Amino acid sequence: MPSVASTVVTSAELSTPPLRVLPADDAQRRVLHNEVHARPSARIRMPALVVYVAVLNEGITREMEWQHLRQLPGQEDLTLDHLSGNFQRLRFANHTLKWERHTEFTRYSLVQALPEDALTHGDDDTLIQSLVVAPQWLATIPGRTVAAIMMAMIEGDVDDLEGMRQTGESWIEGRETMASLLGLRRSCVMTDFRLRDSGFEHLLVISPPGTTELRVGRISQRLLELDNPLVRLELPEAVIGEQVRVGAIGLIGEVIGRHGDGALAQLYEDTGGLRPGEVAEGLGWPLSVELGPGLLNAIFDGVQRPLDALEAQRLADTVERLRGR
Repeated sequence: MPSVASTVVTSAELSTPPLRVLPADDAQRRVLHNEVHARPSARIRMPALVVYVAVLNEGITREMEWQHLRQLPGQEDLTLDHLSGNFQRLRFANHTLKWERHTEFTRYSLVQALPEDALTHGDDDTLIQSLVVAPQWLATIPGRTVAAIMMAMIEGDVDDLEGMRQTGESWIEGRETMASLLGLRRSCVMTDFRLRDSGFEHLLVISPPGTTELRVGRISQRLLELDNPLVRLELPEAVIGEQVRVGAIGLIGEVIGRHGDGALAQLYEDTGGLRPGEVAEGLGWPLSVELGPGLLNAIFDGVQRPLDALEAQRLADTVERLRGR
């Protein structure tokens, strides 16, 4: 009987490559895909102080941030592998510190007990000295600051408007105050949008007694998220802090950094429909809101447009589209 030649065929040879119907990947695709933008919120026990610092990390390596975190007490054994996932929460005996790295920025969030007299004096110099981390550690965070907030979170009666105003008077330093209810009158946040000499802004969050630690953590996370779109603009004369208007639809934003001859701006609106090459202009003044009697009994969005007018405009646009069908 004649011999029969046999050939061994491996599974790799039998398999066919997956069908690829997409254009080639951009060099940054996997980095952006794996970037962490949201994490489970921490549990925060009131009264609490949340110190939030966000810095642009252009030119700042992960190794530099790792070395800085290792300077904290008890973190000598922190390894670079701990920072491989772009997120790390360091737990201490009486506070926590969260590190989170994104493509353009890195943010640090410190949560500690609110110093007993913090709302009485409202003085940042005294408050900074009472932080559980050394002021020098904050001052030497690698990067350039784009946001810095001290947020006090306490229990109180959100139906007592005058009581809340008096509670926050020293924290806001007696200035004109903006307030917003969160959820179905379950919490209230107050601020004056003022950048203090210390470099920090102040927020005050008042929640009803019995508010769970998980909900307090969620409130903190939502208020301090820095996920607004960043765009690069060809505005060589723009200065940091200047308000800008972008695109034919006039999106409002703020210059938060420089990049060569261009500006890096953070937009405070949905960028749907925005395309490369659209016109941008610097307005010559910082992002601000007008204060006065006209604010009473009115509700605005984040760039002080009345919500009732926006709702009416959206309704008119919807009617117009339906008529055009």
